[in-house]
Amino acid sequence: MQRASKRSSGRTLLMFVAFGPAIGGTALGLWFIALDILDGGQFHWGAITTLPLLAVAAYIFGLLPAFFTGVAAMALSPRIFNDRLWLLAVTAVGLVSGVVYVFLSPSTGLLMGGIGAVAALASGILALAIRPLGPEIIPAILTQGRRGSTNPHGSQTSKRMIR
Repeated sequence: MQRASKRSSGRTLLMFVAFGPAIGGTALGLWFIALDILDGGQFHWGAITTLPLLAVAAYIFGLLPAFFTGVAAMALSPRIFNDRLWLLAVTAVGLVSGVVYVFLSPSTGLLMGGIGAVAALASGILALAIRPLGPEIIPAILTQGRRGSTNPHGSQTSKRMIR
């Protein structure tokens, strides 16, 4: 019996939906803390303690862009084998899906795009080990065919090897 592969589109989507909003919320919180410090404010440890709350609250606004970015990552994964190019494409999709929040305020559109890009890049890095690298659905006749047939990897198989 063959073991199921750890690589799947569903797991790739789950990585983006599960981690993307939290990463984006944390990045947004760190951005606000950095702006406060650069504007001459003092660093307060209380601001750091709000990061977990901000990460959880980010699911309200970040779940939909994370879902769309995950769907795009799923669709692009079998077509782009190079990890760096795939990460670049996924980050670009995250940027675009974050800019969608321009309706909140025109000045926040670019900021949300950047946050979306950061979240997409981090989620993509997490998903590198599980993203599919080719067609997932291979007809059974190719993998468990007659004696002497070739499998998708080009090597010969036999009924004895498949059991």
